[in-house]
Amino acid sequence: MLGDEKKLDSGDLFHTFNVDALIPANHMLRKMDAILDTSWVRKEVAECYSDLGRKSWDPEVILRMILLGYLYDLSEVRLVDELRMHMGYRWFCRLQPSDPVPDRTTLVKLRNEKWKSDIWKTLLEKSVQQCQEAGLVSGRHVSIDGTKIKANAAMASLEPIEPVTSLEDYLNNRYAWDKAGAEEPKETKRPDDDSDPTPQGGVDFKGKSLKNDTYRSKTDPDSRLYRKSDGEGAGLAYIGNLCLDTKSRVVLAAEASPGRTSGEWIAGAHLLDDVAKVLGEMPRIVTADKGYGVSRFYEELETRGIIGHIPPLGRNAETKIRKSHLLSRTVVPLDQAKPLLKKRRGIRGRNKAHRLKNTGGYRVSRLLRLRVEHKIGEGKECHGLRRARHRGLPKVDNQVKITAAVMNLKLLARHLGSGPRVAFSKLTTGHRVLWPAFRLLARTLVGFLSLSPFDPENDTFQPAYSSQGF
Repeated sequence: MLGDEKKLDSGDLFHTFNVDALIPANHMLRKMDAILDTSWVRKEVAECYSDLGRKSWDPEVILRMILLGYLYDLSEVRLVDELRMHMGYRWFCRLQPSDPVPDRTTLVKLRNEKWKSDIWKTLLEKSVQQCQEAGLVSGRHVSIDGTKIKANAAMASLEPIEPVTSLEDYLNNRYAWDKAGAEEPKETKRPDDDSDPTPQGGVDFKGKSLKNDTYRSKTDPDSRLYRKSDGEGAGLAYIGNLCLDTKSRVVLAAEASPGRTSGEWIAGAHLLDDVAKVLGEMPRIVTADKGYGVSRFYEELETRGIIGHIPPLGRNAETKIRKSHLLSRTVVPLDQAKPLLKKRRGIRGRNKAHRLKNTGGYRVSRLLRLRVEHKIGEGKECHGLRRARHRGLPKVDNQVKITAAVMNLKLLARHLGSGPRVAFSKLTTGHRVLWPAFRLLARTLVGFLSLSPFDPENDTFQPAYSSQGF
């Protein structure tokens, strides 16, 4: 039966409804709101405000708005527009249907000027601590990887770096310019009218060698020419580095670094220190791809007492550590001994990685390394990590940290919001037979990662089977 015609302009002027009833019980916003604690924000940013003047927006509302924008990959302009229309977004940000919405410029000023404290790093640490309290974080086995983040700048913004000249050279150039200016100019050949036009503001780099030492972007000077692999062209980019708890897929630390080859392993050492600061202890095993298989990163792992399941880069055999006459002396200058000891620690760590290649724990660890790739893919596809939202290394670093915190909150919300597990008594007969075998196989594979300390006499690592997890 065809329904009655209802005109669009015949709605009631006033409506009475419960906003909380509009949000579905299993919606992500409701799950995240249940585990999100923003009570610490006011104390964190209190020093950024004065005791005089007009009252500001509630910092907790602003923080929830920013988290909402990263959760659904919304720009600040679109976030404000959606917040005016979307009742669920208002409910999450603690705004009533009749409340005004903060302007986009308010978000920009608070993010760039007002909030000078490291609030976003604190946000990430708080999310890790919540996951740790929920029993998700182990911290024993971690995975590190970096991804390319396209800078918010075009290649046409590149310009040559002007070398710094002395006063004498400047005067000489100025004098030669004045002298040449008195001469009659020579005729120059006009270009052909059929030549391809150059876009306004564009630069023609044909036939030029672009290097970071000679060119810099005037739009985003912190970005660098970088390419992740040989099959792609170089572009202005940053590197987003993540350290993942391999067992639970919780991002323990995140950092943005300039786009350069050594940027990944340098940031990797910083991430390990951040993990130790948050969890209270260093990870025991770290796995990464070949980009981290350099002697300098192995030296960082040796200094921190961490076992590296990382394939050495460009070396298929162990390197013999030669005896040094410098270290055999009674008194050794510190400036000469420090570089030598760092080099020897790097060689020792690389040799340990070679010996671990044939162990079962190393092979399992290499398979589990792919989890950090999946987490990076989630950040790019769902939370806008593929491209920098803003310009400048500090702002891109904040973007990486906020994205990591949002992914941790999503994981925690799904973990705590999932239903109870099926009791063993309710399983079928076939499941009862297969479940103990599957559990024994899983514990055996995980047990390979429980490695005993290095034995210098046998010169090997012996895997210790354990029924415990990571």
